[in-house]
Amino acid sequence: MRREHLLLYIRRLKLRGLSDLEIAARLGVGRKAVVWLRRSAATRYGIHIPRLPRYGNPTREVVLGIVQALAERDGGTALMRDVYRLYERGTELGLWEPRTRRRIAQVVRELEREGLLKVEEVRSFGRYGRCGVVRVLGGEEAAFKLLVEELLL
Repeated sequence: MRREHLLLYIRRLKLRGLSDLEIAARLGVGRKAVVWLRRSAATRYGIHIPRLPRYGNPTREVVLGIVQALAERDGGTALMRDVYRLYERGTELGLWEPRTRRRIAQVVRELEREGLLKVEEVRSFGRYGRCGVVRVLGGEEAAFKLLVEELLL
């Protein structure tokens, strides 16, 4: 396996929320080797492998990445129904843990309190129901944005 493919595989596992120790066990190498590969990936190959907190909130990063990717594609705003659908699609593919729509809405409200997102309005689509419109205000770049952009293709 070429080193670039190995690094992309490590990045994919890292985005799923696995720790360096779990990735090392899956690859059959030591944890120090995975840490060294992760750190040297950006300088040598230009591949950014995020160092996500193991016991953090990956759902927050995923939702922020989804909103950022959708807003970039759709001219600055994202519809909450598209956020839900894309999250469910990633869950079906096994990329992240399943969460309810209620939990995703809570995460969006948390991100709004932190000043990263803004729920502008609730738009009515007639018999198709109502839907919130979310705008990205700036701030940090989500680690999951690259993975979500691949899902959009």
